[in-house]
Amino acid sequence: MKTRLNKKSLAIGLAAVAGALLVSCSEQNTGNVPVMTLDHTVKDTANTLISEDLNFNIPIYAQKIYICEDSIAVVCNKNSEWFLGLYNLNENRLLKNFLRRGNGPVEMLDVNFFFNNDTITVEDFQKDRIAVIPIHDAVYDDSYKPELRPLSVLSQYKLPYKGRLLALNPYCFINKEYGIDNNGPRFIITDSNYVYEDSSSYEYDTFNVSYSTFFISHINDRIVFVNTYKPELEIYDLRLNPLREILGPEMPSQKYLIEDDGDVVFLNTIPAAYSSFCHDESFFYVSFNGNLLSYKNDFDTSHLKSWIFKFDWNGNFIDSYYIDHYVTSMSLSNDGRYIYAFGTDREGENVFYKYLLR
Repeated sequence: MKTRLNKKSLAIGLAAVAGALLVSCSEQNTGNVPVMTLDHTVKDTANTLISEDLNFNIPIYAQKIYICEDSIAVVCNKNSEWFLGLYNLNENRLLKNFLRRGNGPVEMLDVNFFFNNDTITVEDFQKDRIAVIPIHDAVYDDSYKPELRPLSVLSQYKLPYKGRLLALNPYCFINKEYGIDNNGPRFIITDSNYVYEDSSSYEYDTFNVSYSTFFISHINDRIVFVNTYKPELEIYDLRLNPLREILGPEMPSQKYLIEDDGDVVFLNTIPAAYSSFCHDESFFYVSFNGNLLSYKNDFDTSHLKSWIFKFDWNGNFIDSYYIDHYVTSMSLSNDGRYIYAFGTDREGENVFYKYLLR
């Protein structure tokens, strides 16, 4: 059983050339960057967090939920009339809907969500358009309307960056066991029109096996790369200089299939390493699963457990926590004492709780 992700068509009219990262994939493991390895001790000694109910009715189509200012619930929907809903968390009340589903000029067809503390970026990967939405403006400015801008960059994950978009390169993927050496840069940067053209050629198409995420802290001069498929974190400064790599905890290895046309896909299972993150000025937190999802149960996540690892912005490990369900998205309270976690419980039902960090 070979497993594909929803791959965006490669037939996109790419145009002007933009900048690229200073370090390539292979250079990340040459010893130039300090490497820290986490063993299973960080899981075995994790503090078990006790859930606290939130008086909030989870919308039926919610895919992710983020919390801003301890009062605004940012609900990312799939298969709903509206892709984005903003709620008063404490009053359990809808404030505004944005981004209607449809094929009209101000509508979107199918979307990905990218959240970074006070801003949510929504990409329509069918129509090649993107909206960057400051949450505070969207809630409190009655005249606010998202601007849908065209974009042309092949990447699964992207965030606003210095008037452009910083995006992950799907052709940064190396696996020596399978002889795959797509030594592209970790990040790519569009121009101010959100256009990026990759002039490089790669032997293997690794788009389907390279999905990951990252987040940015401007105040701390940091970008943290979070690998979804491998137990791996990478820390950069805002000039894209690599500062540190964090490996582990160890998880089962994934098998791949290389097709005749050079397309690389997962075989039988999909790895679930890191799934979500949140941060403030002092620390960042990442949730870790460390297991494989099988096609036999339709890649069900309900059996997964979550460990949350806490780091300072230099990548030093601080603490670990345990939650007995899969975490899809999480947010940090203003005072840094609580984590809001949305995910899936053992019955496959959506759950949304608040946890006091001990």
